[in-house]
Amino acid sequence: MSKYKITDEVVIADDLNIKVLRRANSPNWYIQYNLPGIGQKKHSLKTKSKKEAVSKGRAFARDFAAGEVQAGSIKRYTVQEVAELRCNKQTNRDLSPKTIAHAKRFDRQLMIFLPKGGATPIQGLTTPVLEAFEDELRTTGIAIPSTDGRGKRKAGPLQPKSLRDAMKSTRGLIGFALKRGMIKSDPSSAYELPPEPEREIIVFSAEELNALYEDPAPGLAAIWRLLTQTCLRIGEFMWLMKQDVLINDAGYPVALKICKKVCPFTGKTWKPKHGIERQVPLTAEAAEIVASALKSSEVPWLFQSPVSKGKQTGMWTYNPLKTRLQARQDAAGMKRTGLHRFRHTGATYLANDARMPTAQLRDFLGHKDLKMTERYLHPRPEHIQSTIARVDFDCLINNSVAPATMIDTEKGQNPKTVNSQSTPEEAACAADV
Repeated sequence: MSKYKITDEVVIADDLNIKVLRRANSPNWYIQYNLPGIGQKKHSLKTKSKKEAVSKGRAFARDFAAGEVQAGSIKRYTVQEVAELRCNKQTNRDLSPKTIAHAKRFDRQLMIFLPKGGATPIQGLTTPVLEAFEDELRTTGIAIPSTDGRGKRKAGPLQPKSLRDAMKSTRGLIGFALKRGMIKSDPSSAYELPPEPEREIIVFSAEELNALYEDPAPGLAAIWRLLTQTCLRIGEFMWLMKQDVLINDAGYPVALKICKKVCPFTGKTWKPKHGIERQVPLTAEAAEIVASALKSSEVPWLFQSPVSKGKQTGMWTYNPLKTRLQARQDAAGMKRTGLHRFRHTGATYLANDARMPTAQLRDFLGHKDLKMTERYLHPRPEHIQSTIARVDFDCLINNSVAPATMIDTEKGQNPKTVNSQSTPEEAACAADV
């Protein structure tokens, strides 16, 4: 018996030369056809079920009869299929659960909006369709059915940033399909994303910080100070354990270790964002706070929470921390904000007042690239004004090191450094700038 011998065959449309078949060397079913404008082709249906193969063959015949199968196109991927493939790819790339959850939510809203739902071909995401989807998200929003059987969640118009993220995710589906040859052309190439919203200055002022540092609740003022001075993410703070504190020879805390760890109560594994492990140096005040926490904590966590529930005993979680922050903001007459503002505030003061180089700030914050770090700088007019006030341009011009880096074109080599031996006055001038 030849290994290419057909063992089973079902004719789908004799007039269109479409049939499904199974060969002796493979358990999968194939579709074979010889159509005008396409020619003779054979394609795997990726199924071992005869019933499913026949169903797919009949669907292909209907699509061809309706003119929806283009020349050279074999498989028509649906929105749901592309969304599932992209989700699997994101999971394999080890993206953060939050990023994957957002993409899933936007995909579900898109499939709810489309008349055919997830069965809509990916080629159907044309420019008018995306514009109508964007308009509905902006005006009324799209409710998503709850997974716990409580009906649909309350819908509401998306904010500018969320709207742009939703449309970027939708365009990403098309880009994913294009890159992998699922479609041959972009069906919505004329679509333009919503404009990127202006970023709000999300840092605390000195007056607001002082008000937070006067929080009368036990231990909270110290936490607010530590979050500002270490720029920790809230997840990093919550998962701080006693073993993460680095001690010097004098028995004094000098840094915090942000690394992968396992909860001693549940066995749950936590790891830093992007898998970037680092050590966060402590200021003198932050070291005092950490030393005090080491002595007072009766649980494995560095900062013990008095309100923790569940199996992770004594661990601070996000909502209790946010509730206490907003309670203090209400008492001080401040606008309510999130906990992440402490990280932005600390990074802003380090970059603009302490003048920490951006590359060092990136490593301190645990960022993957400098583009993300630049979003944390938030320079204010007073920062620029104070920097300019410290500059002596005459000193800069007269002691410029530019000639030391110029190429001597006549000799074809670099000359010796012009300012290799600076006077004390020149050195002082350079240090002042």
